[in-house]
Amino acid sequence: MLIISNHSYSSSLTPLTDYLTGQNINYSIVFVSNESLNNSAYGDMISNASCFVFAGDSLPALSLLKDTGSLLGSSFDQKISVEQTPAFFFGNTGKITGEYYIDNVDIDNLAGYRGKMTNNAGLSLFDDLIFQPLIFEDNNYYENRTSALLWGLMLNRKRIGIYLDGRDLVKVNAAGKTISGSGLLPQLIVDARAATYVDSSVYRASGSVGPRQVVAMNNLRFSFTRYSDLIYLIEEGKFESLTDVNELITSTPSEFKLYQNFPNPFNPSTKIKFKLPQKGFVSLKVYDILGKEVAEVISSELEAGSHTINFNGDDLSSGIYIYRLSYGALIQARAMLLLK
Repeated sequence: MLIISNHSYSSSLTPLTDYLTGQNINYSIVFVSNESLNNSAYGDMISNASCFVFAGDSLPALSLLKDTGSLLGSSFDQKISVEQTPAFFFGNTGKITGEYYIDNVDIDNLAGYRGKMTNNAGLSLFDDLIFQPLIFEDNNYYENRTSALLWGLMLNRKRIGIYLDGRDLVKVNAAGKTISGSGLLPQLIVDARAATYVDSSVYRASGSVGPRQVVAMNNLRFSFTRYSDLIYLIEEGKFESLTDVNELITSTPSEFKLYQNFPNPFNPSTKIKFKLPQKGFVSLKVYDILGKEVAEVISSELEAGSHTINFNGDDLSSGIYIYRLSYGALIQARAMLLLK
């Protein structure tokens, strides 16, 4: 096993190296820097590695391995591209697996608001991916982390984004073009392949270095799962082995429908529209990504026909929310994105 890190993170590797030692697992460490890119000893370690573990706090340093003109870069490319050696990425290091990644997300809780996040070149292991881990790690950075993924998708015209919590795991198979994962919280996959319109903010706040880094895109698809045996098929844009939606709605009255909220993303209010086939009791609730109820919008009997409700998220933090409509035994739900 070969650990890929950077010098400033060396003291933080102790828990990992202690664990490997306790499990009698042999390991070596390569510290990537401009000065070490042509280090022959490091090059041999990479060439002989059975797997890679990335752990560090400098994504630009770790991304230097993208330079295939260097000894370390060419050796790493050979191991990954030709020999298909597996690689594991801890925490934020997973961001560099794409062709591009968004950095400076955690330097300032207003980084996205002040235009401080940067778009950097990654290792291109999965060219079409923008990855944002640690999404629920610290609520001071919820807006940055939520915005970073969507801004990265828009800016680089990528089609797949993944949000992940710090305690969970996602596995991306480049050859098979699949995504799977496991953990306490759902993995959230954002598919932007159907987007035909994109836009970004031009607002510049006081003290900013660039426009606010929030975007708007149409036709986004959000896929959630907590089941490790469900595999997301990247080329098809869906989980395998799921019941087709058409099979589920055959017994649903044709006039019962929950529409996508508008606008979406929204700040702070949005309209939720739904249609009822006949008079009945309706419950409309909003949940955060952890499944906690954050608002009860409706709990009453309504007449048949179309209804439009205004939902205000003034008291909520930026993030993804699920609104769920119950009507008798029928339930429909959709995702919406609050960006403040």
